[in-house]
Amino acid sequence: MRFEAWGGGSLLTVDLCKRRIRGCTRYVLNSALYLQPTSSRLRFITLLPPTCCPSVAAPPFDIDMYTYAQPSVCHIAFLLPLFMLTSAPLQHLCVNGSAPNWEPIITRDLNRTFPSHINFESNNARGGQGQQALFNVLKAVAVYDKRLGYCQGLGFVAGILLIYMSEEESFWVLIRMIRDYDMEGLFLPGFPGLQKKFFMLRKFLEARQPDIVAHFDKEGLMPDIYAMQWFQMLFSYNFPFALVLRIWDVFLAEKSWKVIFRVALHIIVSDKDKLLSSTFENLAGRLKSANDRLLKVDPDKFMTAVNKVALTSREIDAAAAEYEREFG
Repeated sequence: MRFEAWGGGSLLTVDLCKRRIRGCTRYVLNSALYLQPTSSRLRFITLLPPTCCPSVAAPPFDIDMYTYAQPSVCHIAFLLPLFMLTSAPLQHLCVNGSAPNWEPIITRDLNRTFPSHINFESNNARGGQGQQALFNVLKAVAVYDKRLGYCQGLGFVAGILLIYMSEEESFWVLIRMIRDYDMEGLFLPGFPGLQKKFFMLRKFLEARQPDIVAHFDKEGLMPDIYAMQWFQMLFSYNFPFALVLRIWDVFLAEKSWKVIFRVALHIIVSDKDKLLSSTFENLAGRLKSANDRLLKVDPDKFMTAVNKVALTSREIDAAAAEYEREFG
């Protein structure tokens, strides 16, 4: 079977994917890449055979292949860490662990996390189960990582994972994302990771659209006003769900913030004329409610436009290094 990687024209075979991850001996393979089949239906490869990575034990759960009938949605692949097999399971963390400072806050925020999604609506049985699963995952994170604890934005990231995974899988993938995808600083007190991302976004805008930056400065519009939810929740707070999944596909497959910055730049630059003619109130409202003008956007066309935004890994590294030099 052949699969076409999102965003490119090259075809990857399962054998090629196996070769690429054969050297991985520290992680259990839950998925190698989020790949889009060339057939009319999407297939999500959730587990390659253990033979592709013989030194790694197979996960203690049985996942084969799921088929989705939404051709506009390209699903993502994850590597679950090996400590999922040996560390305290989520149930143990929830039952025996304690996070007294966070549990009331987590409970309060449950109704604020995807309140209109059927999996998390409080007025139906399915939503009640989804909220309980969300509570379990967020409490387990607070118990497992006491330095991080809990932050409201975590609920939206965990919620996306729970739509496609079990509680246990969602917990470990969330931990992996926090540790390995430069996300921890997004949720720590003072949000140091967010401050860094705001600085970098401004640098990218200054290099491309200095007139937009000048107008934003004149109106007193800083990135923390409009981009906090973009970065902290990876666009899951107020973007159309189909677009969120496509953005996550690239983010998790590439293990890079490049696509997140590209999306942010595209949203701003594509609306340049109206932004330049807007005052502070309209600027903030327009950027924070970008969902309204994206509802009817075709995900394929959107991601094609995002992929054309000129932004290199070297430029990202340079901006990150400049932030570290200035603010340490």
